[in-house]
Amino acid sequence: MEWKDVDWKIFHSLRAGFLTRPKADYWDSDRVLEHYDLAIAPRIVDKWRSVWADVQASGKWPAPSVLLDWGCGTGAATLEYIRVWGKPAKVLLWDRSPRAVAFAKKKVEAVGVPCAAWDESRFDEPFALIVSHVVNEMDPASKQNLFSFLQQSQAFARVEPGTPEAAKEIIETRESVTTHTWIAPCPHQAACPLKASQEDWCHFFAEPRQEYFTNGDWARYAREMKIDLRSLPVSYLIGVKGQDQATHSRGRLIGRPKVHKRDAEGLICRESGCEWEAIEPEQGERLKSLKDNQLVRRGKTRSPWGPR
Repeated sequence: MEWKDVDWKIFHSLRAGFLTRPKADYWDSDRVLEHYDLAIAPRIVDKWRSVWADVQASGKWPAPSVLLDWGCGTGAATLEYIRVWGKPAKVLLWDRSPRAVAFAKKKVEAVGVPCAAWDESRFDEPFALIVSHVVNEMDPASKQNLFSFLQQSQAFARVEPGTPEAAKEIIETRESVTTHTWIAPCPHQAACPLKASQEDWCHFFAEPRQEYFTNGDWARYAREMKIDLRSLPVSYLIGVKGQDQATHSRGRLIGRPKVHKRDAEGLICRESGCEWEAIEPEQGERLKSLKDNQLVRRGKTRSPWGPR
């Protein structure tokens, strides 16, 4: 599908549905899926790209031979997984919409990976599980099912919008899944210090692709949908079985820093808690040029996602 074929009513209908609790199957037709894949899925892929860069830096993702995409949608997250980690021996897809599974299956098979719809049968071999943007679509029963599947996985990655609601869901996942080590974004294995916070929540900002700002179709999409393409907030959790219980004493920058005229401060997460602390850019970099999640504490090394 190309931009010239867009029906803007479909985009407006999708967005209106996502701002509330979506109905059981909002994929009414392949045309709706094509619209989603054209403009909504790419922004989710941008989030996955930033998350996987963080995981690659840890060097701890095992990349099992079987991948399960739970809530696969159009398959965009699976295709990004393949781009980053290579082709698994098999991909299994699950979504409450059979139409979405069929759509995603065609896309995955097109890149030469064996793919099938998952029938919720048990696994006889290690598998990785990816979950993307399902926070406002689950009832209590499906949530418990998901937690069970996460615990069975050798490794899992859950990526959600960077909203307070989604961040609370990530914390609940972290507390409910007791079988894994947290390799990102958490700098420690202790209880989440933001669980009881009424003001702050665990979120980060992914890097948007350049074409959002150079392509007229994307510019119109932003106007029509009334969204800021510059902002890609994300909350996520990466768990792996059998890893060392590592703790990073330097902590991690959460969300956006507060940049003042002469200095800046950021919310730093550590095992001891989350507190706002003075931070500064690398030597020679001006405060006005600071980007989201690209600050360091004094004397520490810079990381694309903040101090660790």
